[in-house]
Amino acid sequence: MDYSGSDTRRASRIRQKDDPGRTGMALRMDLTIGLIASLALGAQVWAAPLVSEEYQIKAAFMYNFIKFVEWPKERFSSDKDPIVIGVVGKDPFGETLDEVVQKPVKNRSLTIKRFASASEDPEPVHPQLDAIRQCHVLFVSPSERKVSKRLMAAIGNSAILTVGDASGFLEEGGIINFSIEEKKIRFEIGLAKARSAKLDISSQLLRLAKRVDEGK
Repeated sequence: MDYSGSDTRRASRIRQKDDPGRTGMALRMDLTIGLIASLALGAQVWAAPLVSEEYQIKAAFMYNFIKFVEWPKERFSSDKDPIVIGVVGKDPFGETLDEVVQKPVKNRSLTIKRFASASEDPEPVHPQLDAIRQCHVLFVSPSERKVSKRLMAAIGNSAILTVGDASGFLEEGGIINFSIEEKKIRFEIGLAKARSAKLDISSQLLRLAKRVDEGK
């Protein structure tokens, strides 16, 4: 797939749109997004060579999503707690995600935890479910397609920004799902589920989504 040129720049800045009502702060945020994502998508200077450009871009999206989401205060025991990003199943990012998240967000460091694939047995859905529930962001790999619905049910309304990469992920209880249309990476948001999880998603990010499911 071709994600170069204008497509890469669009994904890097999360599809920035012209908005005359934007504040100077919002514009600076967009510039910051573009800069960080540009570094993340640089010509494989540091990225693992076996990681596709698609997942280099998605790693940049994952990082930037965090900037536009607020978690309940009780999800952190102190101001020094890191934001934990979990990846469950076969990791398509390789070292790319580790490189992208080196810069703190919201004055918090970022850490990554990787989990093995979920079980296809009825119980337990995952042997590390308690640890998964401690994540703030959880990427559900396409390798988990057969069990993602059960995994989302097990997570319930925990304050976790669940991000998927498969058709129907929102309907299974996920919050953000990637899709590809005309060689462009897009995303959709399950706003009703986010609210149930007590996550506050910025209106700026909502405007950039391909689709926002409000559960109506």
